[in-house]
Amino acid sequence: MLGERIKSARLEKGLSQEELAQGLLSRSYICELERNKRRPSLATIGALAERLGKPLDYFLENEQQAVEARASIRIDQAYSLVGIGDMAGARKALREVQLVHKQLSVALRARYHDLYSWLEQEDGHAFSAVNHALLAESLYEELNLPLKQWYSLHGGAHASYLANLNAQAVELGQRALAIISRLPEQEREKRLTLNLLGNAYLGLGKAKLAEEHYNAALACRDENDLDTIIRLYHGKSICAEEQGNLAESLLWAEEASFLAKDRRDNELHAQCEVSRGLCLIRVNRHEEATRVLKEQLAKTTVSPRLVALGLTDYLLTLADQEDYPEELCRSLEERLHKVVSEVDLEDDYLKLKCRWAIAKNTLRGAAPQMIRPVIEDFAARFQRLLHHRHSADVLEYGAKLLEAHGDIAGALALLKAAVSLK
Repeated sequence: MLGERIKSARLEKGLSQEELAQGLLSRSYICELERNKRRPSLATIGALAERLGKPLDYFLENEQQAVEARASIRIDQAYSLVGIGDMAGARKALREVQLVHKQLSVALRARYHDLYSWLEQEDGHAFSAVNHALLAESLYEELNLPLKQWYSLHGGAHASYLANLNAQAVELGQRALAIISRLPEQEREKRLTLNLLGNAYLGLGKAKLAEEHYNAALACRDENDLDTIIRLYHGKSICAEEQGNLAESLLWAEEASFLAKDRRDNELHAQCEVSRGLCLIRVNRHEEATRVLKEQLAKTTVSPRLVALGLTDYLLTLADQEDYPEELCRSLEERLHKVVSEVDLEDDYLKLKCRWAIAKNTLRGAAPQMIRPVIEDFAARFQRLLHHRHSADVLEYGAKLLEAHGDIAGALALLKAAVSLK
């Protein structure tokens, strides 16, 4: 029995009950343990084992119990390390569990796959993250823990969205929504799911469906999650622009920017202001747009990534204007080149988008025979990154340029390729 083993190890170590308990437990607790009147946690057994100089297995009744105990301690340790941002340490703690995870109880396997999925998502391994998320979800279903099921599915959907696997994100997101909708008290989780679904639908080019999910998210009874509300307004602005309603797009961009103004998140406010500036360009309020964008992109409190993205979107938007500001675009190109050369953006999509923004402006003055090869090259590169919608936008822009040069056959070929991607 456990009590006898603790007492035997204590006497072997030459400790009194009070000495064994010091700074860890009470003497009376040790006394009750030795009389088998208490059932200590694995963490308590582990602490006593360390103090008594014995392996944890010594205090456990069988090999399976020992395996479970070691795995539970390692999983707890991994979760704690994630909490302090030590991802490498968390992975190291899970390695021992990885060797025996198939032998563990359902509850421990669920926690293992749940955490492994999160770590894989952090490392950008979308397929592995989704696989582990689905394994965790099925185990939580077996345990009848619907909120945990939701968490796993939402994590898988988020990993899919970040990898631009938007159709998969929608599928997993809808499953997560079905579960969380049965838990009426979880309004915040429901809003997060609807927001994610809206983003995924927008990534698929389905602005109307995205807008419906953003509206449903705004209807959730959670007024405290202001950051998500700001992002929902931002999403609605993009939806309105996609549907050709530029005035409404500007309205939602202004609402998002107004709410973000007093937040401590400088990045979020700058992102909203950049979006507002782009909306101002589209409604021909160029002077105001220039002031807003110049102010935001000059800030030292925002990340180089956001500056690069802001400059890129600024150039892409200006390239579509009939009254093309060539001098301004040249200066923006130079600054974008500088930002990209000085900072590792660590994002293949953003790097490609930056290059496309520069090429898009250059192509305006290119010879007709140079346009199609460049367009098809960029379209293919976006496709390889699974950004089919952006690939279609590139092809449509190329068609517009070829049409302006009188190459109708070339323009139609590019348009046909663009339609096949939508």
